[in-house]
Amino acid sequence: MTDPAARDAEPGGLAGHLDGFVRAVREAGIPVGISQAVDAAEILTVVDLLDREQLRHGLAAVLLQRAAQRPTYDVLFDLWWPLTDRPRATAADGTDGAADGEPGSRPSTCPATTVSTWRR
Repeated sequence: MTDPAARDAEPGGLAGHLDGFVRAVREAGIPVGISQAVDAAEILTVVDLLDREQLRHGLAAVLLQRAAQRPTYDVLFDLWWPLTDRPRATAADGTDGAADGEPGSRPSTCPATTVSTWRR
């Protein structure tokens, strides 16, 4: 039988980061179906991951259905795929060593909350 803790664990690496991003897009009110999430994973295999704008536009092409969703998506993309020229270092306490908002940091608060605040 499968260990329940292992079953509930989120994947790490690029796949886990994409999963978190897709969840944040959903939480921001943009409907994303499972087929779109699978297509987003496929995008990672065909774009140059070092070209941030290719990644931005490629994911937008499969995740968005309306032009009105683009501003919200762009805010989330910038939060989840920050522009950085340095790898994330792991601190002694097991965190990534970057504070929220710093390049390389993963948002600790729900990005949907940030987007909701931004929309006001």
